[in-house]
Amino acid sequence: MRVLALHIDDLLDIRREVTRPLTDKECWRYWHLDDCSERHHRARLGPMAEEGRDQRHLAVELFNEVWTLLDTDERTPEQDERMIHAAHGSRLHWEAAGTAENVAVGDWLCSRVYAVLGRAEPAMYHARWCLTRAESEHLPGWVRAEGHEAMARAHALLDELDEARRHAVEARAICDTIDDAEDREVVLGDLATLPFEQDA
Repeated sequence: MRVLALHIDDLLDIRREVTRPLTDKECWRYWHLDDCSERHHRARLGPMAEEGRDQRHLAVELFNEVWTLLDTDERTPEQDERMIHAAHGSRLHWEAAGTAENVAVGDWLCSRVYAVLGRAEPAMYHARWCLTRAESEHLPGWVRAEGHEAMARAHALLDELDEARRHAVEARAICDTIDDAEDREVVLGDLATLPFEQDA
């Protein structure tokens, strides 16, 4: 499971964490402020920054909700529908208050949700946006690699296996250039779940 954590002491900057949910203690640390601290941050950040903080908070919560639903066995149709809306909601809030990297990951998440639900056209739409933004904005290697992974997954849904494999190869080539071992392993883990990789 992937978790985005909001750290108050870094002026509510967003950082990406992977592989496990937050513990109760960490959730308290990230999300709860006493009244005095909250007033302090509101005064220091001002109303516009506070609005951005709220948008980021919502983006993170919706992102985490999507992963909770993705990890849920035998989701109901209502849960599938909520998962779609939560993914779009997270991406929308990132567009309002996040970075180009956040928005690209938001599109990647939407693509993954649609791929899991077997909906090829919107999966491809968001995969293309993720990869296009990652390349045009010169985002970190792991984002570009995940863009290719999303493209591979969407092409596989369309039975376009040559294109799917081409994007998977591109993603692995980028992984070879990623210095951060954790980022590299996350991408490789996603690539390992591609349907044509599992059938190999």
